[in-house]
Amino acid sequence: MPKSRQMTIVCIINLEPSSSSTTIKNRAFTDIEKACQRIKASLTVVPFKNLDFGETSALESFYNADVVIVDISTGIVQALGYHVGVRHSMGMKHNIIISCEIDTEVTHPFKLCWGNSYKYLPYTLDNNGACVVADPARGQQIDTQVVNTGDAAPLLCNAIQSVLLEVEKDNK
Repeated sequence: MPKSRQMTIVCIINLEPSSSSTTIKNRAFTDIEKACQRIKASLTVVPFKNLDFGETSALESFYNADVVIVDISTGIVQALGYHVGVRHSMGMKHNIIISCEIDTEVTHPFKLCWGNSYKYLPYTLDNNGACVVADPARGQQIDTQVVNTGDAAPLLCNAIQSVLLEVEKDNK
C-alpha cells in the first residue's frame, strides 16, 4: 500500500510589524504552525501581494494546496474573497477563513456572501495571552456546522487542527 502524501497548507496572513493587531496575528500564526506540525502537514506562507500580482509560484501554491487558511483581517478582503471563491468554484472546498476582527460590521457581509461554504474561525487573545476562538458559539462553519466543541473558549490551534484532521479524513 503506497504511503499517503503530506497534506499541503497555504496561509495568507499579514504579519508585517506595521499592521494593526500584529501581536494577535503572530500568536494566531504560531497556532497555525503548531496545528500543521501536529498532523505533519506542510505549511507555506504566501504573501498576499505575490498572489495579487499573479506571481506564478504564489498562484501555484495557493491553487494547488489541499487547504488554504486566509486571514481576512488584512484590509484586502475583497481580493482575498475572489481568490478563495475561485478555489471553491474549482471544487477545492477546504478553505478556512480566520479573522482577528470580531466586529460583525466587518465580517457579516462576507458571511452572507459565502454562506456555509467555508470554515470561519474568529480569534482573539484570552486573559492568559492564548489565542482562542473569539466566540465559542461561533467557532463553527459560517452559521451552522460546529467545528469545535467545549464550553470554554477553544484554542485556535485545536480548532484548526480539528478542521485539518477532518480534511485528512475526507481525503483518504
